[in-house]
Amino acid sequence: MADEKGKCFVIMPISDPDGYDKGHFESVYKDIFAPAIEKAGYTPHRVDEDVSSGLIQAKIIENLINAPMAICDLSTRNPNVLFELGIRQAYDKPVVLVQEAGTKRIFDINGISCIDYDPSLIYRSVLDTQDEIANAIQETEKNPQYNSLVTALSISAAKYEQKSFATGDLNAIMLRDIADKLDSLESQVERISQKQMRISVNTSSLKGKTKSDDLNVQMLPIIDIDKIKKDNAINDYLDHMLQQYPNDDSIIRLKIRKLEKQLEDDSLSLGSKMSIYDEIEFLKEKLNQKD
Repeated sequence: MADEKGKCFVIMPISDPDGYDKGHFESVYKDIFAPAIEKAGYTPHRVDEDVSSGLIQAKIIENLINAPMAICDLSTRNPNVLFELGIRQAYDKPVVLVQEAGTKRIFDINGISCIDYDPSLIYRSVLDTQDEIANAIQETEKNPQYNSLVTALSISAAKYEQKSFATGDLNAIMLRDIADKLDSLESQVERISQKQMRISVNTSSLKGKTKSDDLNVQMLPIIDIDKIKKDNAINDYLDHMLQQYPNDDSIIRLKIRKLEKQLEDDSLSLGSKMSIYDEIEFLKEKLNQKD
């Protein structure tokens, strides 16, 4: 019966890369991996099945370190999958490796046993692979070091200190991630906007031009960068978070960072800049008082 032994975390591609039918890896999970895991007495789990809120990266790490069992699908050599396998191996946690038949072996882990499955998902082949994976899980349970690089290399496993994060800490982590992505987006928009300015051509200068002039003009989509800056929703969210967690250092520092970014906008009036500057000084003073 499943759930007797706890969770078996499944490390595998979530989306379907080019060359695969839509829903292929979802079918692999439901038709092969999940039944095999249940036969071995565990509960199958993928991170996208977690309905609780929170930072997905934190959930992945938690499962990689704490799940009593895991299987890892090396098909497509997905970089996220390989990264997660590396973490699982570093902490010397039991894992069963699988891949679709025909996948080229990866040199660094070529010495570890790996089960091939038929990607065509033919019924008889699916049943045979379920049994093979279930048996491998049970054998790995009896001998957790069976597929262990740490044991093979005679090195010490990584250790971690169990730590619970306060809600404010997790919110701050998510906000920093959002802010970094927003900064990256703004930089990309700036580059596109500058490129538009460089290639923009006054239509009057095209009069009389023919194909023989070898004039090659590339028209890019118009992006209103000012609107993007004005619609900076993260500032509103930061204000909301500051109301909920007024003494959270991470959120205060992130708000200061975004305000300082706003000061770089030359289109702002002097009054607006002074107002932003005053808010920055107020927040900095708040941090100093805490120190």
